[in-house]
Amino acid sequence: MALIAAALGASIGIANASMYTLLPVAARTATTTTADITKTTEVGAHFILNVTAVPGVDTLTMSIQGKDNLGNYYTLLTGTASAATGIVVLKVSPSIAPLASGSANDMLPDIYRVVVTHSAGTSFTYSLTQNTWTSK
Repeated sequence: MALIAAALGASIGIANASMYTLLPVAARTATTTTADITKTTEVGAHFILNVTAVPGVDTLTMSIQGKDNLGNYYTLLTGTASAATGIVVLKVSPSIAPLASGSANDMLPDIYRVVVTHSAGTSFTYSLTQNTWTSK
């Protein structure tokens, strides 16, 4: 598997890739925001929300926010509200095509965070992970 990843990375200009758990799997009843993430060398990221239990008609919406030097947050990308189990991926990178509610052709800011907004106070079970990469 590592050889496949290395070969793929070489073909699309990826020098190094990393995976992180931002929110471990847990039942949550309110909007959840990650801690601020300080960019090191990554140029792009996939943010993966894995929803394993939903209460019914209530929804979750994932957003990626940057932080400016005055401490203000601004939205880079917001996904579509979903009431279903499954995986939702948002992508931010200067090397991908933009897609409404799916990907932003943009740089990751120096400081960013992820917000998972609940439409109501019912219980959802989910985890949030992040895959990042640096360019060659």
